Amino acid sequence: MPQKNYHDHFIFSFRADCTTCETYVGRRRISELEALTDAQKHKSISGNEEHNVKIEVTQSHHILIP
Repeated sequence: MPQKNYHDHFIFSFRADCTTCETYVGRRRISELEALTDAQKHKSISGNEEHNVKIEVTQSHHILIP
């Protein structure tokens, strides 16, 4: 599914966050699909099957000054 990762001067990033481990389980990504892949990788590790992994979305705002 194609994603538009910006809207004018807004940029979004995505990161998998395991609330069970209380840590990020992947690096900051430009697409939600990549962050979901990080989450699935974490949950595929033996013992992590029941971990609660959420995708954190961060919005950055860039102001252009003429």
